[in-house]
Amino acid sequence: MPIRIFFKMFSYPLLEGTTESTLTSPDDIAISRRMAENFFGSPNAAFGKTIRFNNYKDFRISTVFENIPENSSLKFDYVANWKSLLDTVSWLKEWIYRTPYTFIQLQPNADPVRVEVRIRNFLDAYLNGKDGAGFHLELGLQRFDEMYLNSNFKDGRPGVIHRYCKNRYPLRDCSNTCGLVGHE
Repeated sequence: MPIRIFFKMFSYPLLEGTTESTLTSPDDIAISRRMAENFFGSPNAAFGKTIRFNNYKDFRISTVFENIPENSSLKFDYVANWKSLLDTVSWLKEWIYRTPYTFIQLQPNADPVRVEVRIRNFLDAYLNGKDGAGFHLELGLQRFDEMYLNSNFKDGRPGVIHRYCKNRYPLRDCSNTCGLVGHE
């Protein structure tokens, strides 16, 4: 699934660009209003311009989104195309690394329990390399709206963290979107 689906799955307001034109090329980047104003003066002035990342790679700004509110569970100022990241950070190609978050959106009639059973041992086929040999990781699903308060896992089940969170830009339909959780 293309990364541009991220802006369809989550309801972050786009100031410049559309969900259809976002991150269509490996050289595209979506930036926040804050970044657009800091580097270019305004979201409109930033749209379509080039910005250099880490003094290494040039990206074309294909989207400018509204600043992420302070009370949001996810905080970021840019979203880059996954393909470009894989080209520059080679260790991300190894399945043993669990750094990036993975979000999936289930079809309305999908049964999360059945999906979880089918994906549980998905990584087994990919952990045979030098970094993954001897490891067994199981995947599980967790509803997005439960991730902030229940993100500590023991034996594959979430524990409770007592925090209060309100996300100004919730998912369009939290009941069908889950975070993918791996545990050893």
